[in-house]
Amino acid sequence: MSDIFTTYSSCAIDDRNDNDSLEEFLTKLARFGIDQCLHLAHLIVNKQRSSENFSTLDHKYKIFEDKQIDLNNLLLEIQTLQNEFYNILLIISSSNDEKKQLLFNKLQDYLSNFVEINLRFKSYEISTKEIHLNDSKQSINTFELLTKKFDESLSTISSLSNKPSIILSSSFFSNDDINNKIDIGKNWKFSNIIHTRFQMSLIASNSHMIICYNNQNHFLHFIRIDGQFQENIKWKYESIIDIHWCSFMDRYIAVTHKSIYIIEYNKSKLSSSNSIIVEKVLELEKFNSARITCNENKILLYTIYQQKSSIQIYDKQFKKEKTFDSLINKQLPINSHSFCCTNTLIGLTEQDEILISYFPYVTPKKVSLLLFDIDTFELRYTIDLNNCSNIYTMKCLEKYNVFFGLSAEKNLWIIKINNNETVQVAKKTFYTNQTEMCIVNNQDLLLINVNGGYAIQWIKYLISKINGDNKGVDSSTENTRPIIGILTQPTPSTWKKPNRTTYLAASYVKYIEATGAQVVPIRMYQSIDYYLHLFNSLNGVLFPGGDFTNEYLYVAKLFYMWTLKEFDEVQKIFPLWGTCLGFEVLLMLTRCSTDILEPCKAYDYATEVTFMPDAADSRLLGRSLPINIKNALQHEPTTANFHIFCMRPENFSADPILSTFYKMLTVSPDTEGQAFVSTIESRRYPIFGVQWHPEKNGFEWRVNTTIPHTKNSVEVMQYMANFLTNQARQNTNHFSSLQDELKYLIYQYTSEFYDLDKSHFQQVYFFYE
Repeated sequence: MSDIFTTYSSCAIDDRNDNDSLEEFLTKLARFGIDQCLHLAHLIVNKQRSSENFSTLDHKYKIFEDKQIDLNNLLLEIQTLQNEFYNILLIISSSNDEKKQLLFNKLQDYLSNFVEINLRFKSYEISTKEIHLNDSKQSINTFELLTKKFDESLSTISSLSNKPSIILSSSFFSNDDINNKIDIGKNWKFSNIIHTRFQMSLIASNSHMIICYNNQNHFLHFIRIDGQFQENIKWKYESIIDIHWCSFMDRYIAVTHKSIYIIEYNKSKLSSSNSIIVEKVLELEKFNSARITCNENKILLYTIYQQKSSIQIYDKQFKKEKTFDSLINKQLPINSHSFCCTNTLIGLTEQDEILISYFPYVTPKKVSLLLFDIDTFELRYTIDLNNCSNIYTMKCLEKYNVFFGLSAEKNLWIIKINNNETVQVAKKTFYTNQTEMCIVNNQDLLLINVNGGYAIQWIKYLISKINGDNKGVDSSTENTRPIIGILTQPTPSTWKKPNRTTYLAASYVKYIEATGAQVVPIRMYQSIDYYLHLFNSLNGVLFPGGDFTNEYLYVAKLFYMWTLKEFDEVQKIFPLWGTCLGFEVLLMLTRCSTDILEPCKAYDYATEVTFMPDAADSRLLGRSLPINIKNALQHEPTTANFHIFCMRPENFSADPILSTFYKMLTVSPDTEGQAFVSTIESRRYPIFGVQWHPEKNGFEWRVNTTIPHTKNSVEVMQYMANFLTNQARQNTNHFSSLQDELKYLIYQYTSEFYDLDKSHFQQVYFFYE
């Protein structure tokens, strides 16, 4: 193994210049470790996806389960190791010489760990080679890190009213949600484990912030969904007994034994003294225990006091609309003492139609879910769950009417209630028996108390898929403020001035802004933390044309690997678009080689394109492509080419990696009539590339060039730009505050004009260090 470690280390050491300081060398070594971990994680996820096509014969399925667990463990280890490299990278610059030497020793140990994990992965590949299916193109990625088996549970459905019975169905999601039938039990992915410095008694979450309450010291802690601690406050009021996120109020609701409070976390406030606002909104009658929930219209409070249980329903202004009371000997709706004393929160479906609770039978290992009519409070249906003794927490993923119930056996029960009154029930069994509570935000599931209340498991529950159309985005999930990042590039020698390090052609900025998106320039020579922050805040990235540099390749690789990782794990759409050099770099990153292109003569040359068979069912040039745009591309010189290297179609088709990863959508002739690949898109990921320059058609006016400025050429440009922005609208990332957003936007910089005779660009943004 020492020989292999030497090989890996030499890759980083060979990159070290004699003039490098220890700090620079450690930075390169840490970056190398991050790159290797990202790449290996990508390979492991791909192997998981291909393993899904195993035979379902018993002996092979057992092998699949065992090997899938092996892959899950490997992936967890490599992600943990990647985080260690990140941690070192963040502290290198602030460390003294003695600490840097210690960091160097750590990096050596981490690289040794990487080699060991890599060898285990290679061993896994060899051991499973005989049971892999050859064709994995149609496989679906399932990331079962926190589960050891999937057990679809049949349920007994009983109708207790004249209304139609609920029908058990394997198809839960309507065609509006997803085109294919989805198994709700497999429709989730592990995302992260958040470790805290404090114990948690209660938590609530929205899509970007988690609030944690500690009933021992009465502190409220605020943690970003990515695990970054924000701040905390001392809770000055009576103890909180339940807390919930209310989306229509954009506030947290906290229930105490005397009152209901709303808690606002205002991200735009710069000082912590006024960023958290607490307001009492309602005095409550005395009770022993309580739970609260809400949907998009109503707030529901369930209380128990002595011999009485009560359900109170409030509107958005906390005005009471109705109350249902019951004595123990006349329980609502079941005459049962145990039902009254469950103290387990019921949940509301999105449109106020169904209220769900549960009833534990006297018979062991049997629980019945109860579905009530919210208007009359009549029991409409029951769903019996076998092998379940008690569900002690239940939460609803409101928008999709998916309920999560955590049972005493550490099983997570997933119940989907559709508008046409069909039901599907699934069960997940966890490795750990320390999971004590589950909550949801608008789209995710969080499980806490996996380590004595000091850790949160974050699960992404998935209902979306890549949109194969360019006709628009579902308005209910559309991001109406998309922000797209554009890589800057090292300044060429002809434009060099003191401290002027990078530049960006203004034509790319105009190209994106004309579609209704904003632009953030992505600077070179920045910290890993800077790039990670932008990846988590932007909605897509454009790799522009220009001259190849190692720094450009390094930054592009970060966004490329993160994009693949996010889509593999949580099907998050983060579009990447490569133009000219960006197109070439996408191929290099996929092929893990910079030596894949060959010279070709296509500089300052406008030409038409030839559509290839894969274009017909592509997202970029498929059914959504207007016929006039297709005709212009095929029959007019509407594509401006400014490249001297290219990928030949025969080389592309012969390469098993490139041809499997990408679709070749179009080819074009160079000045000698030889074809080159001109448009691609990933078969699986939101990644697209053009060897030509669509942005030049409308925004570059250099004289004596072949850049096409015809009406059809400009419409081609507009179509391509709109496609990228429509992809970005499907991403819901955002900056943590308006101040943070403004700090990065292109508006902070001023473009400079260059002449129309010699300069490639008429307006350029320069960036100074």
